[in-house]
Amino acid sequence: MASVAEEGFRDLLERATEAQANAGDDPLARFHALGVAYFTFAFSHPGQFRVMFGVEAAGKAAHTEAIRAAEAAVFALAVNAIVSAQRDGGVEAGDPQELAMVAWASIHGLAVLVLDGLAQWVGLDVSSPEKLARRYTALMFDGLRPRKRSRTA
Repeated sequence: MASVAEEGFRDLLERATEAQANAGDDPLARFHALGVAYFTFAFSHPGQFRVMFGVEAAGKAAHTEAIRAAEAAVFALAVNAIVSAQRDGGVEAGDPQELAMVAWASIHGLAVLVLDGLAQWVGLDVSSPEKLARRYTALMFDGLRPRKRSRTA
């Protein structure tokens, strides 16, 4: 289990890094590309994805530094993209790790709901995982944009 999880995180890191590089210099585009890469990885490797985040692998792999390093490297891509987007004014100010956790929980939750068949049950079209991921991440990232504050608030 531990080796399957480690291989999965390394593969996800490679795909996410490549997706961000292909997205160019725009921090929000890089952040968006990370979400799409994460979701499409989960959809194309459902068994491995479940092992990577499953209780069994987490329990057995809790002391495996290589897994934690690969996992942390993927998360760092999100944090770094948020920090860059905050500098450009494209993402709300706040703790970038907390915002990255919100984004991760959102895209991970969608992936699990699709893999479990629950998203389809409510009528979500999952026939094109990449199209779904692009649409969903765009909706999610709109929620991270700075809000205009009213003067009365």
